[in-house]
Amino acid sequence: MKTKNLPLETLIPYAGNPRKNDHAVEQVAAAIKRFGFRVPVLAKSDGTIIDGHLRVKAAKHLGMKEVLVVLCDDLSETDIKALRISINRMAELAEWDKPLLAAELQGLADIGVPLEASGFGDADLASLLAETKEPDAPEDFPEVGEGIDTEFKCPRCGYEWSGQPR
Repeated sequence: MKTKNLPLETLIPYAGNPRKNDHAVEQVAAAIKRFGFRVPVLAKSDGTIIDGHLRVKAAKHLGMKEVLVVLCDDLSETDIKALRISINRMAELAEWDKPLLAAELQGLADIGVPLEASGFGDADLASLLAETKEPDAPEDFPEVGEGIDTEFKCPRCGYEWSGQPR
């Protein structure tokens, strides 16, 4: 895989890009500002963007001069067209587990992490955080045997219990 830092001015948006994303530039810019430019753009060496139009807009919005690009010259034009659609569609296939998402967001908020770089707007955050509650104990929770009880905490959901290690 060949990567290269390219000046933003040399990157050319694909004219047939079917994604509308101008409304999301501010949110992506906030994420880039907080975390850095962590997801490279996919492009051909002539500068034509394959994937990353929104990240490029956000980088320009932030005044960046160049971004990391993965060059995809090894793909045929047909594969490039299919890849553009595939990458964008794949992101839509997953669903959120809303209670777990709310618990993760609340955990960040509890330690003072600003949530504006999360990609969720104020209304979405308010709705999610309003539903935050302690997770229920698993139904198949094992019986506690003999010995010394130990305190446990699930690192993922924060559920706490005491029992014996197995």
